[in-house]
Amino acid sequence: GRVVLGTEQTVGTLDRARLHDFYRAGYVPDRLVVSAAGNVSHDEVASLVRDALPTGTKPWRRVSDVSARFGAPHVRHDNRRSEQVHLVWGVDGLSRTDPDRYAQMVMSVLFGGGMSSRLFQEVREKRGLAYSIYSSEHLYLECGTFAVYAGTQDSSAAEVLRIVRDEAAAVAAGDASEDEIERAKGHVRGGIVLSMDDPGGRMSRIGRSELVHGEVATVDEILARVDAVTAEDVARVSKRLFGGGGAVLACIGPVPEGALDFAVEPLT
Repeated sequence: GRVVLGTEQTVGTLDRARLHDFYRAGYVPDRLVVSAAGNVSHDEVASLVRDALPTGTKPWRRVSDVSARFGAPHVRHDNRRSEQVHLVWGVDGLSRTDPDRYAQMVMSVLFGGGMSSRLFQEVREKRGLAYSIYSSEHLYLECGTFAVYAGTQDSSAAEVLRIVRDEAAAVAAGDASEDEIERAKGHVRGGIVLSMDDPGGRMSRIGRSELVHGEVATVDEILARVDAVTAEDVARVSKRLFGGGGAVLACIGPVPEGALDFAVEPLT
């Protein structure tokens, strides 16, 4: 949520000496994770890294000690003329270290993550209200977000949001069937395995795992954690996400002010 590019003034005052000093102070071995995958030798890569990086240490510094806060309920509306209305409905999500993150992953798939998901079937296939609708999750260090995007006609925006809320309430009430959960788990497993299909994906996974979790779990260990997700887990994580103090909504398109405010109120 913070601007990271700087301003014209701060960027304009940078020179080579300041950039070089910053690099030498911050890019030191105890602050870096170097990840490599492919036809490489671990010892050779480690030797090259040691030779290339400066020596020294610098303690980690937190950007802020203020806990992240989710500001729901809230609506942000841009009433511009457009052929479609673009909607993003979001709730407070989980962090990268939350033990329920695998249950959230499975729930997201059965809720809105693909052509067999509840939202795709209800909104697009059965009612033809939107061409594109899907859920997404973003896991950060201290917090996370869970959101649904939909592109629809202005006359259908309210109905789409009501369906999203109804399905969220149903999943939180434990309405997801064992078949749905197994299909979702299969989808998650397939995505994990396919993401390891190239060296770049493997490199990113082991580097991210080391940075965030301090461990590099094997593919089999990750798949086992997905397989261990139960219907009770899906219901519990759904209640955590959808049963809180409401949602936020971003809307771009020709919809009257206040017409969609109901969508951010707590689910009943």
